[in-house]
Amino acid sequence: MLTALADFWDWSPPLEATKTPKPKPRPQPVFIGDILLTRGGEPELLRRWREDADRNAD
Repeated sequence: MLTALADFWDWSPPLEATKTPKPKPRPQPVFIGDILLTRGGEPELLRRWREDADRNAD
């Protein structure tokens, strides 16, 4: 009978919820195609770098 009550009654203190920060996205690897590929006369590598820098500034 005591084991049934012990299983039913929780004697431990309530756990406090901790908020963990969201992990930062990992940078993508740089490929030679990113350096050579251009869109609108601008290398793809620079476009991605600017987008990442704008995203991190927020």
